[in-house]
Amino acid sequence: MIFLFLLCLTKMYCQLNSQWTNIYNGVYEAKNIYCTNINCIYGFKNFLTNSPAKFVNCSSSPQTAIVLDNLQISVIQNTTTLSPQAPNAYKLLLFDVYFTSQWVDDAIEILYDNHLFQVRYTTLDPLQFSEGLCDSIQFEIKTFYLILPYTSNNSTYPVFYILNSINQALIRNVHVGYLSCYPKCLQCNGPNLIDCQAWDVIFSRCSIRQSRLSNGVCIEQCPIQNSIVKSQNRICVGFKHTQFFQSNLVNLDLSTLLNWNILYDPQHIDVSNKKVSPYNYGVFHFREGTYISLDINNGFYTFGVQVQLIYCNTTPAGSGVSFYINSTYYGSTYYDGTQFQYHNVNLRDFKSHPNTGSCTNNIFIELDMFLNILDKKFIFVIQGNFTQPNAGWFLRLFTLTSGFCPLNCILCNKRYMCQTCASGFYKVSDGTCSQSNCPVNSLLINSICTYYDQVTKYSKYLIKEFYDFTVKDTLNATFVLEQNSLMDLKKGLDIFWSYLPNKIIFGGKFVWAQSRFSQIYTLNPHHSLTIYFQIIFGPNFPNSPLNYFSYEINNGTENRVLYSVNPVQIIEQVLTYNPTLTIAIQCYGVNVIDSYCGLSNYYIVVHYCKPYCNQCSNELTCDVWMAYDSSIVKVEQSQCLSNQFLDDTTSTCENCPNECLTCLNEYDCQTCKPNYRLVTTTCILNCQLNQYYDGTNCLDCNYTCKQCQSSSYCIHCESTSLRYLENGQCLCFDGYYDQNNIEQCQPCDKLCSKCNGPTNKNCQACIVLVNLILNENTCECNNGYYFDEFQLQCLSCSMKCEKCFEQSDSSCLACHSTQFRILDGFDCKCQLGYYDNSQDSCIQCPAVEDALFTSCYKICGDGISIWHDNNCAVFVCPSGYDNINNQCLPICGDLQVVFEEQCDDGNLIQFDGCHNCRFQCPAQCTVCDATTVLPCIDICGDGIVSGLEECDDSNTIQFDGCYQCKIECQPQCTRCNKGYCSDCLTFGWVLDPYTKLCIESCGDKYYVGNEQCEDFNTLMLDGCYNCRLSCQQSCLTCTTIGCTSCKVGFKLINRYCRNICGDSMIVEGEDCDDGNQYPFDGCHQCVYQCQSECLECLNGICLFCIDGFEAFNGECVDVRQIPIIPFQEQYKQNIIEFCKITIQGICQECQQGYLLNDLQNICEFQKKNEILKIQIMDVLPQLIQYCQIQINNQCIICYKNFKLDIFTNKCEPICGDGIISGTEECEDNNYLVLDGCYQCKYQCSETCEICEFGKCILCQINTIIAPTTFQCEYLQQCTQPGSYYNQETNQCYSICGDGFVYLNEECDDGNDIEYDGCHKCYYSCQPGCKCIKGECYREQISCENGLYYSFTSLSCKPLCGDGITIQPFEECDDGNEISDDECNLCKLQCGVNCQTCSPQNYCLQCKEGYELFDYKCYQYNNSNCNIKNCEFCEINECLTCFIGYQLFDNMCFSQCGDGVLIDLEQCDDGNLINGDGCDDDCTQSENSICRDNECAILSSSFPILEFEREQQGIQFIRLKYTSKMQLIAGVTEQDYFDSLKFEIQNQTDLALIQIIAKTNITQELQFVDIQVSVEYIKYVQNPILLLRFVDKGILVNQDGAGISQDSISIRLSSSNVLRDQEQKVMTSLIGLNDYIIKIVAMTIAISSISGQGEIISNLLDTIQQLYYLKYINSRIGVNLQRFYETFKIIQLTNFFDFLGMNPNGSMKDIVSFYHSKPIFEMDDRNANYLNNFAQLFLVYAIFFLAYFCLKKVTFLILKKIHQLTCFQSNQMLLLIVNSIQKLCLRIQIISIIEPIQAIFLAMIYEFGLNTFLALRFQKSDFEGKLGVSIAISILYGVILLLIQRSSFSIPLVKKQQIQSQKSNSFTYLCMQKMLFISFLIFFFESSQIQILLCLLNEFQFIYFLYIRKILMLPSENIKQLASHFLQFIILGMYLVNDFYQDQPDVLIIIGWIIISLMSTILFMTLIIDLIKIVHPIWQKCKTSKTSEHHDLKQEIFCIVENPCNAQRKLTK
Repeated sequence: MIFLFLLCLTKMYCQLNSQWTNIYNGVYEAKNIYCTNINCIYGFKNFLTNSPAKFVNCSSSPQTAIVLDNLQISVIQNTTTLSPQAPNAYKLLLFDVYFTSQWVDDAIEILYDNHLFQVRYTTLDPLQFSEGLCDSIQFEIKTFYLILPYTSNNSTYPVFYILNSINQALIRNVHVGYLSCYPKCLQCNGPNLIDCQAWDVIFSRCSIRQSRLSNGVCIEQCPIQNSIVKSQNRICVGFKHTQFFQSNLVNLDLSTLLNWNILYDPQHIDVSNKKVSPYNYGVFHFREGTYISLDINNGFYTFGVQVQLIYCNTTPAGSGVSFYINSTYYGSTYYDGTQFQYHNVNLRDFKSHPNTGSCTNNIFIELDMFLNILDKKFIFVIQGNFTQPNAGWFLRLFTLTSGFCPLNCILCNKRYMCQTCASGFYKVSDGTCSQSNCPVNSLLINSICTYYDQVTKYSKYLIKEFYDFTVKDTLNATFVLEQNSLMDLKKGLDIFWSYLPNKIIFGGKFVWAQSRFSQIYTLNPHHSLTIYFQIIFGPNFPNSPLNYFSYEINNGTENRVLYSVNPVQIIEQVLTYNPTLTIAIQCYGVNVIDSYCGLSNYYIVVHYCKPYCNQCSNELTCDVWMAYDSSIVKVEQSQCLSNQFLDDTTSTCENCPNECLTCLNEYDCQTCKPNYRLVTTTCILNCQLNQYYDGTNCLDCNYTCKQCQSSSYCIHCESTSLRYLENGQCLCFDGYYDQNNIEQCQPCDKLCSKCNGPTNKNCQACIVLVNLILNENTCECNNGYYFDEFQLQCLSCSMKCEKCFEQSDSSCLACHSTQFRILDGFDCKCQLGYYDNSQDSCIQCPAVEDALFTSCYKICGDGISIWHDNNCAVFVCPSGYDNINNQCLPICGDLQVVFEEQCDDGNLIQFDGCHNCRFQCPAQCTVCDATTVLPCIDICGDGIVSGLEECDDSNTIQFDGCYQCKIECQPQCTRCNKGYCSDCLTFGWVLDPYTKLCIESCGDKYYVGNEQCEDFNTLMLDGCYNCRLSCQQSCLTCTTIGCTSCKVGFKLINRYCRNICGDSMIVEGEDCDDGNQYPFDGCHQCVYQCQSECLECLNGICLFCIDGFEAFNGECVDVRQIPIIPFQEQYKQNIIEFCKITIQGICQECQQGYLLNDLQNICEFQKKNEILKIQIMDVLPQLIQYCQIQINNQCIICYKNFKLDIFTNKCEPICGDGIISGTEECEDNNYLVLDGCYQCKYQCSETCEICEFGKCILCQINTIIAPTTFQCEYLQQCTQPGSYYNQETNQCYSICGDGFVYLNEECDDGNDIEYDGCHKCYYSCQPGCKCIKGECYREQISCENGLYYSFTSLSCKPLCGDGITIQPFEECDDGNEISDDECNLCKLQCGVNCQTCSPQNYCLQCKEGYELFDYKCYQYNNSNCNIKNCEFCEINECLTCFIGYQLFDNMCFSQCGDGVLIDLEQCDDGNLINGDGCDDDCTQSENSICRDNECAILSSSFPILEFEREQQGIQFIRLKYTSKMQLIAGVTEQDYFDSLKFEIQNQTDLALIQIIAKTNITQELQFVDIQVSVEYIKYVQNPILLLRFVDKGILVNQDGAGISQDSISIRLSSSNVLRDQEQKVMTSLIGLNDYIIKIVAMTIAISSISGQGEIISNLLDTIQQLYYLKYINSRIGVNLQRFYETFKIIQLTNFFDFLGMNPNGSMKDIVSFYHSKPIFEMDDRNANYLNNFAQLFLVYAIFFLAYFCLKKVTFLILKKIHQLTCFQSNQMLLLIVNSIQKLCLRIQIISIIEPIQAIFLAMIYEFGLNTFLALRFQKSDFEGKLGVSIAISILYGVILLLIQRSSFSIPLVKKQQIQSQKSNSFTYLCMQKMLFISFLIFFFESSQIQILLCLLNEFQFIYFLYIRKILMLPSENIKQLASHFLQFIILGMYLVNDFYQDQPDVLIIIGWIIISLMSTILFMTLIIDLIKIVHPIWQKCKTSKTSEHHDLKQEIFCIVENPCNAQRKLTK
């Protein structure tokens, strides 16, 4: 019997030590719950109707309970908590049933995973209880518990049914717990291996340094996944560690991706976006990778890293991924061709992955690693090493944790053990950190919270109960009921527990009032034990000596505990060994309803002896040992070897880790083996970074490796050494080679792109360079080229050299064999028998000896010189010479230096000092002769790249690309390859793959470079965007936190500038602002608004009204109220022509076809180009509103503040950018609903009845308008006793003395008696007492610290609220009585307003109506704040004041300068600047206007200086104003001009300045336009024209404000002025040119008399083309401008002026003047073609009149001569008659076609100018249309005539061929000249295009002249070709001139060149034409007079005899 009893006790003990875990706790709170959906709290619902569960709601003593009746069948819906992942879970379901109706053997059924459980019950009649539930409901209560079967279904949950529909019940306190077993154990009585009773698969304990997972697998390191990091008893268990950073890239998140930067492969640059779908982050190919910069402020020694990778496509052998930290290798995974290998990383998951994008055959790999890192700031790099282009990887997850270090720990000294906790945390004996206070089941010992079971090494719990909701299935067997009372155990005879709101207790309500219980335990050898428990009494437990709680230990003395309101903590120690422990407890209460006893936090801790010890006095020693096998069992560390530790679990010695000499356990070392060093408790290799450990020693890696696994296998390369890893080898990047035993890769020769050593010239590939080739292993220039060291390119050799090393003739290395040359040293000389001619060609010597050809002689060996083909006498040559046909030629290469040789080194190596027996040294050698010592020193800084120099920029400037003759990159670059950066592994920097430069990485939290800020978001106007300050345009002062001050017209609200509506200032975001809030007055809420009677509203002005109203002065007025205006008064105001709608004298809309000119208030006719544009737009796609760039019907880019909706193809305004755009009504930069503006539309609160422009006008019942927000808020319900309502503030307040404690009152006793405990609503005691809650405590009586003597209890007791925590009586003491903070009544809590509370008593989520602030919950409203102007306060302490007030000493004061208008302030503009409209005392400034707290100085207009043009060195500038201006009364225009003082800044008296008014300035408002001319006297570089205003108020705007500036200035181009000497030269040239023009005029006159019309045409053509070059739109020198003035005589207008009949003057009053460009208008050219057509018409009219008149006159003269008879007269008379007759005959035979052609050719420039000016600058009025029509018609006719005149066939007759060519030539001449003019006009805006087109036209014309030379005389052909070639050069100089527009001195030089070329053309043309005129006269003079006289008589006779024959003779 005793044995069975002991066996039962042993099983009971095992069960007590089982690891029970609660997975569900529900329906246990004391509150009402209102459930409206199936997802409400606790997860219950109606199973049949799928509707919410029904909760009981009590009006008093609320209790949470679920109603179970015929309509309500409930089910626990929380599927995840009821089915733990462990399949061996042994679950227990417990629940209380409150039977609220009569039950007669009725049942409740519980269905669970197809298992049906049934509980039956019969109630008493009547029901037993009426108190203890709620609202006096009668009930009986029973507790049921069910052991749930094992199930593999994770979605299994219990369903509760009532079988009898008339029954009713309530369910409370539903809890589910389970017993967790060892992995793969099916049934157990504890969590350990030895506790298992039934196995699925039998396992032994894992080997040393291995731990078992839940699936039974033993692994070396527990995974980071799911925070299962800790190994406890070699089982992986949950462990809370710190997660510093996580990038979950499964769902792309821009903010997460911003932290990652790309590592580029310099040999495979790929700039594709790797941060887009479908890949998580990738794909990375070749040696690409990614890195992240991390800054951890804590001092962990071990970090844990979790990485998930996807291998894309098939992984090639030797490919994988490596991990680096701060450029140090830490681990890798790679594929060796058969399987994946893992180095220093742990594989956690390996599986196939679905196809993603172009990636197929994918592999998912999850890894983790634990890294010993001492740096707090490091860069983590993941880099691939793939050999195939289609293979790669992408990143899925990255997590950085504190590894083996627990949560809230900042420094660990060994695994899982914290050495230093974070501030505010206590260090706990299990290595964790506890916040604020120690855990409940611990003691504070030596500043460490020590758990009860860790007080000694061998302490263990015997009992651990009643600390949470956990209930074990053996609980009723633990306590033995010795004496039962009928009033006890009302929940069931085997139910010994009840519930509190946060845990179960033994006994308690409905359970225990008078019964006696006992416990008996049999214990193993121990030296002591400790018993901890708390006693809880019912609320009405009698405070009497007869009523108490008693306990006895080991049948000892009875200990009594009297009633206490608070739980009583009991700690009993048993210091003697007793194999049996007996405990008896009994309650002496009255009833189980409110006078009961309870036991909580019940712990029995046994302090055992060492293993195998039978008797001991402490845990360190043993008095009596058990018998054991000492060869197996070890009980002392001393019994183990030095490299072993004692395993307390198995009492055996285990080996330390291999790297340890001595250790503490299987992981933590004490001392290390050689080559290892101890870091905290871990031994790590002490090898250098470039060493590896072979098991014995640290050996050096190969010199190429940075880190290695063996001497031949690298695992990491030094990037700064320009090496990369491939197949375990560190190879050099292209452009570098490996020089044995040198870590740094050496640069290849500058011509090599790849080389392989052993020298830098062993090239494998060459750089890309013209004429550079790879010849075997050498990069060299092609034959005929050499490499120039300075220009770094292949340049051509001398013509004599086939190969060379320089460009000179004496730098040859080989000669052209075809040129008959041989190499002599470095000279290619003609071979014997040939000589050099002047063209450097070898010519064969003549056969006959000629002394002139000295090189044709040869020198024989005897020194005699003979002819080359003669034979030399026989001769024997001395040593060093070779006998060639008895000539002694030196032998180069025999090491003998003879006379003709400079040196002889016996080899053909170049640049070794001697080559071809001539001195030849490298470029860096300063001297090359016999004294030169090679190698010459490579002098860095000499500008020559030589030796191993990579560059040489001749300076010592760092970071300019070349430093110390090495190509360098930025200092932030960590891998520089020939000046191009490929890695930027520097904090805050990232590589730009396009520029190969390191740029700032914006968004990484590090301020570097030019970054101005870092705000870690993508908001544009919050102060920082793209790491640059970014605010609204309306912001005046922008800082990193946003805008701090705004421009005038805006108000700062929450760091954003809002336009102020009603300040009479129109700013951005406002249509108008009339300074009031009156509706229908044209402007309301800063939006145009007309009256309701208005039909059409334009800018607030009504245009048309409804019937009965008429628009009058912009408003709708009743027709009966419109004043009657006399007829004659109606038309007094000015009528605006073509205006459709006029309001108050201002035109609002023009008639169709006219455009409104707002500046001049006139309607202008639409221009031609605008008409064409409208016609074109008719066929173009419709424009998309707010679209900036549109292609066809698709918008590409929207305007600023708009975004493109790609689905609707519309530009939508960006809501939330702070700017009201498009259809937006408002902008408040937030997404708060019902705050006045939501989604950029006005919106009021839901309780608002009438809402206007976001402000509520009328609220619903029980709500009022808040004066600060203009929104409706609910009326405060002041229903609590002692609360009173304040209508002004809508808040509740208290009244001291009303007997109710409310708000900030401490007490209220309804009287004013002092020292009675409460006075004026504050606690008050007698002097000398410490008053706590109105009770007096004496401090004189000696009590321990934290205890006080109470006169009430006459004992020392702790006082809650003194700030001192006295355990176990107090859990906490924060020194206050705040009920909703973390400590209330000295009990830990989160606060009554907290919804979600953390285990550390931090509030994580507040209840509705409260907001979380510093882990506390505060009400949204301000109803509890009585401090004036305080917005948010707590316990009568103000936390935040209203806007405009500043908190100081718990009071809110107004502050001037904060931008908020309050109290007596007249204004407040947000600053303390005087004179800006609002001064520093918040009063208005002078001359300012303030409305609605917006002040503005009277707006001033701003003067503007604009450069207009330059003409003959005079610069013209315009002075304008930004608004209309007028003179003040009594001031004239001249007075205003006198107030303007112009000068050249710092250069007085260097220019003449003249003011010209373009408009009359009067006292009427108008736009002032003034022209200022500046004529320079001397050259001034970049002068500044300064304008000072003597009287700023003389000219004012419409507000009466003058300008604010004292002066303005403009920088002008350097003066275009000639110096004195140049002016003299220019004057002489102009005079000379005048003479030339006069001579030309005389020549034209002579030619016309002599009938040589071609000369006239050529002269006119040359002068016109030279003159019209002035129309090229390029700034020219003033000398050239003046030179052009001498040609003005050639213009047609000057010809008419000469005749006194210029049509320009006559037609000024007839046709309009159309403006074009100033340069054309200076020549009095009118773009109106009607005017120009009159000029052309007049020319032809004069011609026809002259032609027919001349024909008639000559006919009459010939007729008179015909009437003469033959006579002999004197010679003179005969000569005169002969000349007259010849002239008349010539005139008579002239056809009209030829003179028309000649005139057209002479007038073609004028015709082209007039025509194309009309087409280019014509207006769209009637004259313009008519002129354009005429111009086009004439141009079209001319082109048709020219085409018709041209011949496109080739005649057979030569004469016809010539005639055809002449016709074609005429057509080409005309077209060439018209093209020239068209280029000048139509491309006037682009001077370079002008010039280039003219150059092309001139070139074609030169070619035409060359072809046409057969039709002209040789002299004419030469003249034309030379003239046009010089004009071609002139155009080229114009092109050069266009590049020096800002350098007048260069323009003047170019001008002199052009003048000289023009003068040459004129002079040459004039000379040739004069020769052509004089030459026939000279020929006639040579004829004899006799012959001439005879012929003359004969001719006269013949003429008289037969005039017709004479005419035929003349025409022959």
